[in-house]
Amino acid sequence: MKLIAVLALALATGLQEPPPDNRLYGRVYTSGGNVYEGYVRWDRNEGSWGDVLDGSKELPWENLRREQELDDCYDRDGRRSRGIRFLGIRISWDEDEDEITSATSGIRFGHVRTLEALDSRSAVLVLKPGAEVEFSGRSTDIGRLLRALTIEDAEAGEIELKWRDIESIDFMEAPSDLPDSRASHLYGTMQTYSGLEFTGYVAWDADEILGPDVLDGEKDGRPRKIPFDRIVSIERAGSSAARVVLENGEALTLRGTNDVDDGNRGIAISDPALGQVTVDWGDFESVTFHTVSGSAGAYADFDGGQRLYGVVETERGREVEGFIRWDDFERLTLAR
Repeated sequence: MKLIAVLALALATGLQEPPPDNRLYGRVYTSGGNVYEGYVRWDRNEGSWGDVLDGSKELPWENLRREQELDDCYDRDGRRSRGIRFLGIRISWDEDEDEITSATSGIRFGHVRTLEALDSRSAVLVLKPGAEVEFSGRSTDIGRLLRALTIEDAEAGEIELKWRDIESIDFMEAPSDLPDSRASHLYGTMQTYSGLEFTGYVAWDADEILGPDVLDGEKDGRPRKIPFDRIVSIERAGSSAARVVLENGEALTLRGTNDVDDGNRGIAISDPALGQVTVDWGDFESVTFHTVSGSAGAYADFDGGQRLYGVVETERGREVEGFIRWDDFERLTLAR
């Protein structure tokens, strides 16, 4: 099971049903001079403010310089490590790999005010407080490998753009007088083979995230295409099939596509308050889709990040309190 998280989810969170304004919304400026505004679907599998925009960041040069100034030390097992002294306390770590100048990272869309494309592989993100972060592509979220950006414009209809078409995007709350979107983000509770349970937004096969999206499979040699908003639950039936229960009570076993076999690219559950988990087909047991009332993950719920602050306890029981920069790199609550 692969965890991609701000914090690992261990139990069902009981979050309430996402309200209509949980979906990504923004104004897209294209390189051709067009402007579109509406609900946004990013790279096919991100469509809510709580979803994570993946990328990589360069380590600031001043951090690298300070790392180089650290003195060598050895831990209690005699392994060479790097370390610092803070308030008389030695803090050290193993030195067993090459110098790292960049690191993978991710920011929830709800923290971002503006995205500006720089070139074929990078972008500048302006966060809500005004701070700027440069992201480079490490997956299909940033750069020319972006699978698609789809925007539901009230006048132009549904527009699909590639990375080369994007100049900038201003994210914002959807207008209060906007008609309800024809689609809502999938939401449910997943159980893993080992018995863990997770509740939140669902992304199926790194592709399907909305109610009208279709689950593909074959039943008795015949293709079946079932919209997710007609599905109550999906249960893994071995490595090459899935048992699907529909809202009308029909139960059927589908096979023959990567939506319902071990070619599935993963089932992700995202909880805006805690984190995100992605489970491979072999670790997946079942998911039950449901709706609940209340608010979770609206654009206004994200503050743009605060400085990490906490208490560090050493192996010898000493405690140090203050602002934290994790792995000499992450210093805000929005990063993961």
